[in-house]
Parts: sequence; structure tokens; C-alpha cells
Amino acid sequence: MKNRKAILLIISTLMLASAGCGDGMTAQEREAANQQTEVNDLVGIPIEGIEESGAEGSGEQGQENAELVQQIRELERLCGTPSFSQEGYLSLAELYGQNGQVKKQRDTLEICYALYQNSNAAQELQQLTVNVMEEEPDIQGQMSLLEQNLSTQGYIDEAVKMLHGEEWMDTMMPRLTQGTRSYYYEQGEDSLYVKTGYDASGEFFTQVQYKQGDQVTVLLQTDESVQLLETSMEGEHYSGVYECWTVLAANGDVIRENGNLRDGVLVGDYTAQIRWGKGGNELLSLWNLREDMEMITYNGFFGEEGISTAVQIQEMGNVIVYAYDSGKQNYLFLSGEEGATAENYIFRAESMCMPAPQTYAAYEPKKDQAGMSASGTIDITQLQVRVFDGNIQVFDGMGWIDMGAVQDYIAADPVTSDSQMAEGGNTGTAENVGQGIKALYARRGGGQTKPVATPKPTSKPTAPTKPTAPVTPVAPVVPTVPTPAPTPDPAPPSNPSPGNPGPSNPNPGNPGPSNPDPVPTPDPVPTPQPPAPTDPPITGGDSDVEWSPDLM
Repeated sequence: MKNRKAILLIISTLMLASAGCGDGMTAQEREAANQQTEVNDLVGIPIEGIEESGAEGSGEQGQENAELVQQIRELERLCGTPSFSQEGYLSLAELYGQNGQVKKQRDTLEICYALYQNSNAAQELQQLTVNVMEEEPDIQGQMSLLEQNLSTQGYIDEAVKMLHGEEWMDTMMPRLTQGTRSYYYEQGEDSLYVKTGYDASGEFFTQVQYKQGDQVTVLLQTDESVQLLETSMEGEHYSGVYECWTVLAANGDVIRENGNLRDGVLVGDYTAQIRWGKGGNELLSLWNLREDMEMITYNGFFGEEGISTAVQIQEMGNVIVYAYDSGKQNYLFLSGEEGATAENYIFRAESMCMPAPQTYAAYEPKKDQAGMSASGTIDITQLQVRVFDGNIQVFDGMGWIDMGAVQDYIAADPVTSDSQMAEGGNTGTAENVGQGIKALYARRGGGQTKPVATPKPTSKPTAPTKPTAPVTPVAPVVPTVPTPAPTPDPAPPSNPSPGNPGPSNPNPGNPGPSNPDPVPTPDPVPTPQPPAPTDPPITGGDSDVEWSPDLM
């Protein structure tokens, strides 16, 4: 493991040398090394290009440029050695900035912050945006691919997928686990700005701003959220018709908003379509299905000053309602700031959680930025590195130059230092973007109005009534009435109906006990005597017929 660390440090030393930090020796140390190796004729030769760069100017300006380059070269020789202090890094970064070498300025400040957690370095890093033409080919390739996805209609999903991948993070933040980087690219009236890295909570994020003329596309993406804003810009503010998609994987919410902006203030009609989530979802899957979901539609209106005209709900307290659905049963609200009321609160783009517009300082890259030699005295093709007697040594083609003790480099290495890695990226060098999105959307929400004016559609009084209370059937009551109780001396009916005998058990489905109690019956009525046979029925057959005297 120690050998591996030593090899990594050697490689890092070479990278520092090629990036601008030279052999790490003072003039006296270099002279002593030359005497030991008997190479006095090459080491210490004035840096190539100083005279030429000075000759490019004329008079005082040319002399100032030559002096500036000379100061940079002297600090580059010391950069990266154990004796190089944080003041040296800050001074070198300042000189790079004065000379228009923004990439080297950023790289030096990153090293200073990693080693010393210097707050001044962190603040300066937040202000720097590097022209991508100065960067490595891999970074240029990622920026070019992103620009293609944003400029081609129907490829926005590819851009979202690209920013969500590990290749993007590893390429745009190489070997970095904290802080942020900003890049830009310009071609004609089009420009692409990217800010990416770790926010104050250690969450990785990327904000993209792509402008085509006055039209702008903004993407703000974290591991758990995607925001896409498409609108136009006037100056440094959003202005014009806009559409904004927001997908929150943590709770499954999907929000689509359409409206109008004037100098960053919402005016006129507003429409929101929302699918309220019920739990966590995978981000890319949720994003890809966003247009195929069932949503609730809300509508609102904002006056000329950006003040909502929606009817407020007094019972809600310190919240401002700004949209209702068509039935006025569901509404959207924003938790008001301290002292804010519905009558004076101005709805701005940032109030609705839209990504803030980004600005940067454009510049023309230095021509020698990519391939400037560290010192002008070492032939890179013959460069060799070794560890000898506990020290790192570099062979410049003529002799070995002592760069310092290996252990000193290991102790100062910000990558392998336990104290640095334990912080996990919570550097404070970037605003809390990921948590900021969650906090902003926590202020926005939806609710339902209380049905005070009208009763619930299907509700009834709680007291039991016939329509609501179940009816218990009483089996013995109705079925037992049809058959009269038998009398002690039953007489045969005058005209029985043998074809329709009554059932022996009136309620076969609910048979009574084997020895039932007598069922109470009305008092028996005496059976009337049959009438005198004055006009008996005709029975036919051989029976004699008695004729009435009146008919004879």
C-alpha cells in the first residue's frame, strides 16, 4: 500500500510539473544538484518564451508582461513541494488570474482548498467559469454531446439521462469529491453554461443553461430530482411564455406548469397539472413516463404585479392560495414568508422553485494555455522518476534532481489524507442545491376545501332509518296466518278444494319446534247451521228432484 501511494504521488508530481508546477527547487538547490551531477550547462537556463512574450508588447506594457510571466515561473518552480505554503498557492492563483489563465487559476485554488480548507480559495472558486476550449478533450467531448442533445428536438430525455450517469460525474469532476466546477462554451449567439459538483450537503448536482438567441433551456438535476424550464430571457431575467417540468423521485410527485413571466415575475394565466405521488420512484423511469400520467389540473391568475387573484381560505393561516381545480374542491398553496399576505406577495420565478439564471465572465483563452512548459529546462521525453533513499527524484535527461521526502508528500496529499476524506464533500463551497430544492417544494403544496356549504354527497343522518338500517325478517308472523287453527270437531268444508291442499308446515324453511306452544287464535265463532234445503243444488244423476209448488 505504501509503494502504491508513493507511485501515485510520483505521478501526481509529474502532473503538477506538466500543469505549471516545476521541479520544486530553488535556484541554490538546483545549482547544488547540478554540481553533484556535473550538469551545469542546462539547469538554470532562462525560461524559454520570456523574451518572446516580452517582445510581443512594447514599452511599459511589454515589460509588465515579462515581469508577470517571470513571477509565475518562479512560483511554479516551488509549487507542489512540501515547503510551498497556502500563501504561495494564493499568490500563484492571483498571478494566473492577472495573466488571463483561468484554468490554471482554478486548478491552483482547488489544490489550496484541498490542502488548507482556505475560505478565500473557496470564495474565489465560486466566481470562476472556465472556457471549455482550455479543458481536456474528455471534458470538451461531454460538453459537445450535451449541446447536441439540447439543440436537437426530441433529445431532451437523452440530456437528462446523460447528466444522471457516472461518466458525466467522473469526467466533469475528475478526482474531486467536494466543491463545484463551472464551464462555458460560446458559438455565435448560442452559449452553453454548466455548473456541476457537490453542494453543501455533499449531494451531487448539475445545472445547465443553454441559450439559442433569446430562447433558454435550463436543467437542474440531482440524484432525486429533475427540473426542466423552457422560456426566453431579456437581460438577466426570464421573460415570456414558459413551461416547467419538475419530477421528484423521493415522493413520486410530477408537476407540469405553464404560464407567463415578465422580468422574472408571474403574470396572467397560470395552469398546473400535478400527479401527486404516493412513495419513492426511480428517477429516470418517473421522468420518462411524465407525459402519460393522470393528473389534476389547476388554474390561477396573477395580476400585473405578480399578485395572485385566487380566493383565499381563511382557515389555512399563513399560506397563500394561487390556483384551484375546476370544481373549486382542490387548490394549490404557497407557505407565505414572514409578514407576507395574499394582498402583497409577489410571485417570482424563484418563488415557484424555478432554477435561477446564471451569469459568467467570458474571456479569450491564452494561446499557450494548453501546452506551456513548466520550466523550459527539462526534456519531457527523457523524464524519469524514482524513489531513492526515501526521496522522490526526477531525471531531467542529464542528472537526478531531488524533489523531497516521500513521507512529506504523503502527509500533504489531500486525496489519501483521512481527515480530508472524512468530510465527505461538505465543504461549504457551494449552496445547498439538493436540499434547497426539497426545502422550496416543501413550501408548496395542495389541499382540499372543507365541504361546509353543502353536505357530503352520500352522507345521511347517523340515526338508523329504513333506507340505511338493515331490516331483520320476522319469519313466523306473516306465514302462519293463512291456515286457521283446527277446531275440536272439525266439519268438512262445504266446498273443499282438494286440488290445492295447504302445506303441513307453513314455513318449511324455518320449521318450528317438535312440541310448539299453541299459537293464540281468535275466539272460536260458532259454525252456522246450514240453511233449510229450499233450493238445493242440482246434483244430477238418478237423484229425485223436488219441484217447488210454485212451478207446478
